[in-house]
Amino acid sequence: MSVQLWLQAKEGQEVSPDRGLHPVANRRQVNPTIKEVIQMVTGVFIPHDEDRPLEIREFEGLKAYQASVQGNIEAIDILTMNASFYCNEEAKIFNLPINRRATLMWWMDSPQMRHRDTINGNAIIIGLPDEEGDTQDAPKELMQLLFEAGAYRAMYETADSPDSWNGNSVRYTDYFIAAGHALIKFDEWYAVTRCKIIAA
Repeated sequence: MSVQLWLQAKEGQEVSPDRGLHPVANRRQVNPTIKEVIQMVTGVFIPHDEDRPLEIREFEGLKAYQASVQGNIEAIDILTMNASFYCNEEAKIFNLPINRRATLMWWMDSPQMRHRDTINGNAIIIGLPDEEGDTQDAPKELMQLLFEAGAYRAMYETADSPDSWNGNSVRYTDYFIAAGHALIKFDEWYAVTRCKIIAA
C-alpha cells in the first residue's frame, strides 16, 4: 500500500488506541539566536509533492528556512531520530496539502500523534538544537538511511519484550513504503509499542 493510499484510508476512521500515550506533540516555537540567523546548516528538504524527491540542502539562516516552507516556521522535534522538522506554522490555516512523507516519519517517532495530526506543506529535517539553542545539521546517520541505504526493514518493539527489536525477512526498496507498512502493523497488532525503519 502506498503512503498516499494508507493515509487516505485512515481519513474519517476512528482514532487508533493511544496505548496510554497522550496526544501532545513535540512542537516548539523557533526563536533564532543572532548566530543562527546567519548560520549555514545542512538539512533534508521534504516537498509535500511526492513526485519530487527529497533533497539535501544548505540553509543559510532563517530566511532560507522560511522560503523553503513558504511561511513562518515552527519546529517539531523527532527525538528518536535526534532531529527536528521545520514546517509552516500556519500550514493548516492556509490549507496546505498534507506532507505524507514527513507525517509518516513523525508518526514513527510519536505514536500518540498517529491519526490525530499531520504535517502539512513542505518540511525540512535538521538536527536538534545544541545546548545554546542553535540549530544543528541533520544527523548523518539519518541522511545515510534516507539517501544511501537502498533497502529497508521494519522493526518492532512489543509490550512483552521492551527494549528488544524484532522484524521479519521482508525487504523494501523505499523508506516510506517500509514506514507505511510498519505503521499498519502498529495499528493491527496491539502488542506493538514502537516501530522503526533500519537499513537492510
